Amino acid sequence: NVLGGSGANTVAQIDPVDQTLLANGNVTVQGGSGANAVAQVVSTGTQTIRTTNGGINVIGGGGSALINASGNQQLDATGASSVAGAAAAARIATAANQVFSFGSLGVTGGTGAGSIAEITASGTQTLTGGNLILTGGGTPAAPVTNASAIIAGNSQTISGTNMVFTGGNGTSAGNSEVLLRNLSGAQNIGANGITLDSGAQFSTTGIFNQGAGAQTIVGAGGIFLNTVLGANNNTSVQIQNSAATLQTLSTNGGGLGLVNRGAGVVSISSGGDQSVNTPFVDIVTRAGTTGDAILSAAGNQTIHTTNGTASTSGSLRVTAFGVGKANIESGANQTLNIDYPEQTVSSVVDGRLTVGDVAASGLSRIGAVNQTIFSKTFLVQTGNTSSRSEVKSSGTQSIRVLNGNLDVRGGAGSNTLAQIDPIDQNIVVNGNINIVGGSGVNAIAQVVSAGVQNITANTINVTGGSGSGSLAAITAVGLQTLNGNLLLTPNVGGAMVTGGALASLSAASSANSLNTGSVLSVQDNQLGIIGAAEPDEQSEDNPIRRAPICF
Repeated sequence: NVLGGSGANTVAQIDPVDQTLLANGNVTVQGGSGANAVAQVVSTGTQTIRTTNGGINVIGGGGSALINASGNQQLDATGASSVAGAAAAARIATAANQVFSFGSLGVTGGTGAGSIAEITASGTQTLTGGNLILTGGGTPAAPVTNASAIIAGNSQTISGTNMVFTGGNGTSAGNSEVLLRNLSGAQNIGANGITLDSGAQFSTTGIFNQGAGAQTIVGAGGIFLNTVLGANNNTSVQIQNSAATLQTLSTNGGGLGLVNRGAGVVSISSGGDQSVNTPFVDIVTRAGTTGDAILSAAGNQTIHTTNGTASTSGSLRVTAFGVGKANIESGANQTLNIDYPEQTVSSVVDGRLTVGDVAASGLSRIGAVNQTIFSKTFLVQTGNTSSRSEVKSSGTQSIRVLNGNLDVRGGAGSNTLAQIDPIDQNIVVNGNINIVGGSGVNAIAQVVSAGVQNITANTINVTGGSGSGSLAAITAVGLQTLNGNLLLTPNVGGAMVTGGALASLSAASSANSLNTGSVLSVQDNQLGIIGAAEPDEQSEDNPIRRAPICF
């Protein structure tokens, strides 16, 4: 053991050139109680510290505690190890390559300003062992400036039983971060489960790849990112791949969850492509919050769920119960295989895809340039006043609902919008399509296309809502083809189908398939559908919208 003293400005140290320390118990390097009472084990060459029946513990005190090497560093501990700040910092560092094996490892920020706890390597970094726990310093009642817990190195390989990272509570003078940061090369992270929680203020909790290599994260039991209840807008929880490289996230037993309970940001992002393989995905902001929850890729994005039965919300949910955003976004091609192909060989998979909720208050969105989506069922639902739920593509969109219905439903709040909105669109549903306006004023539900639109289903129900202006609509600027029984029920809000150069209905659809009370006007090969008004009663408040149609 190397222990600092009680006197101020004292130093306890071991400092050879090349160093090998062997122990049959704990190895402890601890700063003393005196101000700036330093304890350190340093080597100007290589360093090996090995204990066969204990841990390696570096603990700050009134002064800092340090294990440092200029050359390669090898640390082996069978027991519980720790790097913990107190009034001062605690560090394990090397200017070269670092290998650290541990029974368990805790890295904890301290109670004094600048009481960082960190493990760093200027070369490659490999950490393997049991549970890995990172905790920032400070509490909401007693925040601490720069009491961070950090692991940083190059070409990182970090593996453990469970990883739990909990952000600290810093001040405006300095955040108390919890970071696992790769500085160059590729980053590989693996554990049975990975949980990242925020602090309440001035804190970032995250796994960051700042290198030019790929980022691969495996959390067999699940990967979950959360902000604490009421977290401020200066907090965030992130997994970030900065380069234009592939980010891969994989789980087996548990799912991938992003939950925002505060005002900050919860996000997983890639500057390149992104691949997600997991039983279920849940992207949520909680009611009463203003923050965002976002899963995004600048490049191509592929999300494959395998079976969402373990989640009460289904295989994929994107819902902003708060007034912020819950989004899944791709800057290029997006493929969502929701329990697909699993649902083609098993009837017990969940397969639900949900965007929004009757209680949604913000923007719930799945967006990309080009989209390909497979699911068992598909719901786009808006909720409270001014909420919007949408599946949006600035290019081509292909949707296949294999064993259920596609529902697009307006909400109870006023000025809400539920929509599916690409340029060119091809939708095939092995069930029914239900487009239903809401009960609020201007609670619109629509499937729209700025180009060509092809829609096939058993029955296509377009049902106006009970609120004024709560329109239900299918519209296309270009060629429109609808295959299936088309049933329009205007109610108060109105029901509308319009197409561009040609709007064709299958033989199963005709004026006779419209529900009583709706009006079909065919004039000069034009179709107009409004409420119970007669065609000659057109006005600004009750327009007849017409588009070419042929039966």
